Amino acid sequence: MGNVVKLQTITFAELNPDDILEAAVGKLERVTIIGRTKDGEEYVAFSDPESGVVVWDLERAKHLIISAADE
Repeated sequence: MGNVVKLQTITFAELNPDDILEAAVGKLERVTIIGRTKDGEEYVAFSDPESGVVVWDLERAKHLIISAADE
């Protein structure tokens, strides 16, 4: 399995969260993480201190996801 290419796009397939996080290391200016812990608890973390920027990024991400569903 040495020639595995990691998919870097919006997909509706289930992917390993650790693989997604590892693929982003060193590439991002800022980040917002939304997920669920293995215990089922909500997990939210963000690097930007401005809540307005975080909400803007969330809305842009929502737009990308909805647009991808239409394709």
